[in-house]
Amino acid sequence: MNGLKLLICLVVAGGVFAAGLHTSADNSEAQTNPILMDTCLITNDVGHLVKFYESVLGIKAQRSGDEYAEFHTGVGVLAIFSAEAQEKYIPGSGEAARNRSAILEFKVADVDHEYARLQPLLKTWAKRPTTQPWGTRSVYFRDPDGNLVNFYMPAKKKAQMKEREQMEQTINALRAAYAAFNKGDIGAAVEPLDAQIEWTEPAEFPGGGTYHGREGARQYLAQSRAAWADVISEPEQFIPAGDRIVVFVHVRLLPKNSNEWQEARIADVYTFRNGKAIQMQAFADRQEALRWAGAEVASQ
Repeated sequence: MNGLKLLICLVVAGGVFAAGLHTSADNSEAQTNPILMDTCLITNDVGHLVKFYESVLGIKAQRSGDEYAEFHTGVGVLAIFSAEAQEKYIPGSGEAARNRSAILEFKVADVDHEYARLQPLLKTWAKRPTTQPWGTRSVYFRDPDGNLVNFYMPAKKKAQMKEREQMEQTINALRAAYAAFNKGDIGAAVEPLDAQIEWTEPAEFPGGGTYHGREGARQYLAQSRAAWADVISEPEQFIPAGDRIVVFVHVRLLPKNSNEWQEARIADVYTFRNGKAIQMQAFADRQEALRWAGAEVASQ
């Protein structure tokens, strides 16, 4: 990971970040504008955060006692500083583990390689590898203090176009599946599913539980329609998240012997492999679905 380029998307809020706080003295050369040199993370556990970034960046920190450490990435410096020491230095200026407004952005050679390499270290992801419309491929995660980190690379144009086309095809297939379900055509509704899919509905849903295989999913969908006079599941939004797609669904249920429709807004999360859905996880809470899928909104 030598030669990592550290790009700082820095919005100072509440003194969580101190940029250039512990840099060496200015050189004698005249300059007409400020130059961002360092970004310093204030933390309650220097050792733990240093160990994390040593694993993530693949370089050893340069330590200065137990309160301060630096990572020289080749362009900028990422510094780690003790919250206790910061409080003595500038009282009330910093609060550890409270940043929700800044992103540490590192340019890497291969986002997907880094995603695979970091699997043993990171159990949850803010956003899995995704190619952005503005021409970068990124993976987002958080450090132990909750700071958002972005590993990104320029996307290859052919790969970007192919991924976009595949995503459009997948979304169209899901949209057609919901339309088929609403018409009562369960066979067509399970067409985008892998033969070995794992289909899970929350325990609080009628018939909630895990169903195995395309046939298990078909049985659940059939029984979910049979319990009501009519069921309409209208997809409102499709949100890609790496190999997953979060679908916001507006569900309308008409009980038997009633003219009163019941409504709910839920989320279905599909995980795809080789163009087929290998997992479906439904959520009553849409925000929980986004977190589970690693579909947190980010800028790069």
